[in-house]
Amino acid sequence: MATSDAHEIQSVISRYTNCVNRKDWVVLPTIFTHDAVWAAPAVPDATFSGLAAIVAGIPLLVGGTTSLIQLNTPSDIRILGDTATAQCSIRETGSIESQGIRFEAHGWYDDEMVREDGLWKFSRRTFSLIENYFTPISTLGTA
Repeated sequence: MATSDAHEIQSVISRYTNCVNRKDWVVLPTIFTHDAVWAAPAVPDATFSGLAAIVAGIPLLVGGTTSLIQLNTPSDIRILGDTATAQCSIRETGSIESQGIRFEAHGWYDDEMVREDGLWKFSRRTFSLIENYFTPISTLGTA
């Protein structure tokens, strides 16, 4: 495995996380192939096939969050020529003020990547939810 390829793949994964955390949607079309699939099988209506569906779907999926922080572990990356797989664990925390809830989710991403025009991109990204928690939003009271 070429160290520079592994570094570039980890960079794409980190750019995705930063994109979601900051809701910086201009990044999405630069890190997925035109025929990519993004899927979260445990979440209803959360499979997006094709770049246009991904660019439209992911912002809708997280759009209702008031805050969202996704943390990913360093990835286990396997490279074979111009294709690669990667796996990382995820912890998400955030709030949806309109519903009065805070949430925390744990899971992992299984990624398939390809080198396209010299750049590594996701051809498939699948989020497997392991567990999640919801609690009411509360504020500290004054004494």
